[in-house]
Amino acid sequence: MRTYHSASGSSAEDLFIELFSDTFGAEKASYLYSQYPFSDIYQNIMSNKMNDIIRILTIISTILMPLTFIAGLYGMNFNVSDSPWNMPELHHPYGYPITLLLMLAIALGMIWFFKKKDWL
Repeated sequence: MRTYHSASGSSAEDLFIELFSDTFGAEKASYLYSQYPFSDIYQNIMSNKMNDIIRILTIISTILMPLTFIAGLYGMNFNVSDSPWNMPELHHPYGYPITLLLMLAIALGMIWFFKKKDWL
């Protein structure tokens, strides 16, 4: 197992160059260390991870929003005999399965759209 500290007390710059010289080369790693302190690099990595989490949560919320609206709309109490403007599909024999299929189609359509845009 490799350790990144030694008894000789290598500096943080030596450690940085050792870790990133394979990727960038020793000269480029030394230049990167002089330009960007460790704390800034760490903050950027954490910021990118947080952005990925927020992006996923936003996509989930966006998919569930229209489904919640439809479920709330059909969850209200309607009396078709009182007004012709109430939902006639409530008494349709296939009203419930059609509504479920509509909700499934909306969710799958949004997932397809997000994958097509490479957001998911």
